[in-house]
Amino acid sequence: MRIVNVTIAEAATAPVFPNNPASLTLILASILGCLLSAGLVFVQEQMDGSLTTPDQVEAYLGVPVLAAMPRESRPTRHLPHFSS
Repeated sequence: MRIVNVTIAEAATAPVFPNNPASLTLILASILGCLLSAGLVFVQEQMDGSLTTPDQVEAYLGVPVLAAMPRESRPTRHLPHFSS
């Protein structure tokens, strides 16, 4: 299929100044994303209703805490040592 009925509407011209709004858009989007994520973290932290300390448990239940399990850090995984 051949296209034969084509006309040039307007000749293309090179711009005098480069148009690069992408860098400004990227900067503004990054700042807005950081602010929104910080706000979301703050709201989630404020809405967290879990009890984390023995004092909070005593105040909430009105009874003394008799024992507490210490929180351990995650054990580190050691990779096997292969000798050559």
